[in-house]
Parts: sequence; C-alpha cells; structure tokens
Amino acid sequence: CHKWICTPKGSAFLHIRADKKEMIRPLSIGHGSSFQGSDQEKFDYEFGWPGTQDPTPWLCIPKAIEFLGSLVEGGWSTIMQRNRKLALEGRGIICEAIGTSPPVPDSMVSSIASIEIPSEGDIGPMEFEGDPFHNLLYDKYRIQVPVFPWVHHKTRYIRISAQMYNHIDEYHFLAEALKNNL
Repeated sequence: CHKWICTPKGSAFLHIRADKKEMIRPLSIGHGSSFQGSDQEKFDYEFGWPGTQDPTPWLCIPKAIEFLGSLVEGGWSTIMQRNRKLALEGRGIICEAIGTSPPVPDSMVSSIASIEIPSEGDIGPMEFEGDPFHNLLYDKYRIQVPVFPWVHHKTRYIRISAQMYNHIDEYHFLAEALKNNL
C-alpha cells in the first residue's frame, strides 16, 4: 500500500475470497487463536491485533484509497490505466536507449516493468550492500531503481514503476544514465 496508495510504510491489506478464509492463518498468532465465536469474529481477532505494533499505517488505508481515487476524473481505473501506460512508455524509452528488448509482452505489464540490462562478468547472488550498479546510479544520479541479478540467466534486471507522481522525463533521465554507464 505504501507505494501504490501512498500510505505509510508497513501498511497493507489482505483480501481473501470468502470460500478460502478458513484456510488462512496469520504468521503470528495472538490472543485470537483461542477465541470462541463466529468464523468472521475469530478471523478478525486472529488478524486484527498481532502484538504491540502501531496500527496507524493500516488505519490510513481507507482514506488514502478514497483520496487518491478522487484526484482524477475516473478514479482508480484512470489512475491504473495512466500508470500502466507510463510504465510501458518508460520501458520503451529505456529499452531503446540501451539496445535491449522488453523481456515480456505488454499484456504482462501493469505499473511495474522489468528490463534486462547488459551485464559483464559473473552474475552472482545479490550482495548485502546491494548491486554495485544500483549504488552507482544512486550515488552519481540520485536515481533509486532496483537492480537485481537473475543468476540462472546470467544477467541483471532493473525494475521501473509508475505512479501519479512520476513523469516521463524521469524515464528519459534514467535511460541516459544507463546508456552512459553500461
């Protein structure tokens, strides 16, 4: 939720189909595991208060959904279409700049897109400090974009995303930084 609905980090919601609800249990079980009541009440008790965590991020979700949806005509449907279009356009700009092809068809992209980046040498598991290329992009350009290895394919990928606060110029800036450093 913090990325797509602009809520505080740590906020999320869980949607479970009604016919699957009794199969789902929380990772940490609190006082609700011994509660006697309806299935819905037991579910609410088990998931509703897992310890002493601050519930503020969760309490922000409904208003954040409402607020973001009110920013544009057409609400969330328009936001999702706009973000998908921007992610696809950004992916195209970057792929063209670094001479690569999209790894998946457009139909598999929502508001996040992965792009293979040329890699030299051995590609190993990600180090604790993160990928050196990620660090270079951040240190030199203040670009924060995930760079992750795909060891079995002996390559690396970047993952871009699009949200209401992003603009096409940011993808051009990233494309230029990639082109100059790969």
